[in-house]
Amino acid sequence: MAIIGEAFGAEEEKQGQPFCGSSGQLQDSVLVSAGWMRQKTYMDNVFTFHPPNNNIDSYIEFHDRKPPTVTQTFLDYQKALGERLSQFDGNIIVAVGATSMYALTGYYNKITKRRGSIYPCTLVPGKKVLITVHPAAVLREYDLIYPYTMDFKRAVIETTYPEIRYPQRSIQIASSFNDAYEYVTNIKDGIVGFDIEVVNREISCLAIAKSPSDVMCIPFYSKGSNAFTLDDEAIIWQAIGILLKDQNVEKVFHNAVFDCTFMFNRYGLITRNIGDTMIGQAIVAPNLPKGLDFITSIYTREPYYKDDGKQYFKLFTDEESFWRYNAKDAACTIECYAPIMRDVKAMGNYDVYKRHVRLVPPLMLMSDHGIKMDETGLQVMSKDAEAELEKLQKQLNEIAGEELNIGSPKQIQTYFYVKKGLKAYVSRKTGSVTADEEALTRIAIKGFKEAEIILKMREIAKANSTYYKIKLVGGRLKCSYNPVGAANTGRLSSGKTIFGDGGNMQNQPRNMKNMMIAD
Repeated sequence: MAIIGEAFGAEEEKQGQPFCGSSGQLQDSVLVSAGWMRQKTYMDNVFTFHPPNNNIDSYIEFHDRKPPTVTQTFLDYQKALGERLSQFDGNIIVAVGATSMYALTGYYNKITKRRGSIYPCTLVPGKKVLITVHPAAVLREYDLIYPYTMDFKRAVIETTYPEIRYPQRSIQIASSFNDAYEYVTNIKDGIVGFDIEVVNREISCLAIAKSPSDVMCIPFYSKGSNAFTLDDEAIIWQAIGILLKDQNVEKVFHNAVFDCTFMFNRYGLITRNIGDTMIGQAIVAPNLPKGLDFITSIYTREPYYKDDGKQYFKLFTDEESFWRYNAKDAACTIECYAPIMRDVKAMGNYDVYKRHVRLVPPLMLMSDHGIKMDETGLQVMSKDAEAELEKLQKQLNEIAGEELNIGSPKQIQTYFYVKKGLKAYVSRKTGSVTADEEALTRIAIKGFKEAEIILKMREIAKANSTYYKIKLVGGRLKCSYNPVGAANTGRLSSGKTIFGDGGNMQNQPRNMKNMMIAD
């Protein structure tokens, strides 16, 4: 195994070898946990020196949406690394950190998404590279130790063969009514993976996986028109409805509330015998991400593919890639389900998992039904809030001697920290100068009436935009529930619906509750 990092740290430069400081100590312990030894590992860095202040921006500077800006110095060191690695006869190179990932594979973004994926090495053709985060990042955010260790356990397996072994999936794209109908109606028992893709508030395509290697995507929309006649589409949806209600077939979703709510809302379809990998993941590892991309990186060998779907939603081109993306979601969901359930049961939490899953149908109905609201009363409350804001704005301007925009943090900071000469408050979270609620509260305590007014105005403005002007559906306040959405506690959370209506139903202020009407 080879492990390639970014550059020497101060201690590494002093000793003349990579991974010997605090990051190296963590690295050694992770290797032991993965069943490997440092003595069997070739370790190196892209830069074989210690950059001033550990800052490599003068050699390679990363950007969000475009390739990094590199200097000739970076290119020279990248070439030298390639020459050294050409002498390496092992089977796997582990790229730790974004700089190493870019130097070895050409990928330049989303390292936390790509970690766990294996790619061909572009620097030394014929080699394979496993991506993971840098141990320094793990030291800063120690929850990463679990996926970091899992990545090295995968790397140990990769040492046993030179080729890249991706999952073999038979992905079918239903090209006819018969293809779709036969695939759906032939499912009589067992477990299937399920995933829908919504475009313009309609289901654009749907994927069903009988196994991780046998999956079909059914497109309902293609090349600007319906993929089936309306009669044929109705028959397909009737067959899907029968499958969804079939108690003999377990339907596994990732975030079942979304898919089941949408199909119920749009087509009146009710789903029985539900499995949910998102709920399972939240129970197994509440501190870690619950997204399908993350659990796919842990439980499967599928490389990161989520950009395929995002690219389609951005450009609405290449339908074939979009359908394959949909199919992979269903296939990865069912592939992850068995090991997640194994871990849930090993923890003695299977009953907890089943209890959360039983919440899906009632939460779906609650989301769809909502609560009737006094729309006239909300309009009155909104107008009163706007009148109060106007009154307070005039009062604020008179005290300040200028017109202050409470929505402009920069203007508020300039007023108090420059014009009034107050010592700037620094956020404990970000370390930057702020005029947030805590800062303004402290300023108000010092006797600055304008700070008190700004706090009051922000409170009223937030209540008006968040609550009084909340987007209703047919006069009803709705939301979308997440059965395991609240931080690390496993409690319910709620927010806007899948269509962007409504909002958090668990945090409504008392005056909003006065606007709620019992049916």
